[in-house]
Amino acid sequence: MKKLVVAGASLALAGGAALAVSTPAVAAAPASVPSCVQSLVQDGTTTLTVVVRNNCDFPVRVQVGYEPGPAGACTTIAPRWSHTESRAKPVSFARLTAC
Repeated sequence: MKKLVVAGASLALAGGAALAVSTPAVAAAPASVPSCVQSLVQDGTTTLTVVVRNNCDFPVRVQVGYEPGPAGACTTIAPRWSHTESRAKPVSFARLTAC
């Protein structure tokens, strides 16, 4: 098999064509938030509200993920502050990721 690959590459280069090697795309896993960041999900009748509290001593950048639908905007939360997002149903809270 190795000889066949080398021979194929030699033929492509001999014919004046550029040889491009690509690797398969791998999806990156979502980054986790520090343990000092907490989320509280309030499930109302017509809306879903997510409150994200930064109990860290440093600012954090987080993104609230919903199912189905796009995630919220990447938001910076100062130490000891909270960020609140609401969405109309039917959605559910999926994850909190660092961004």
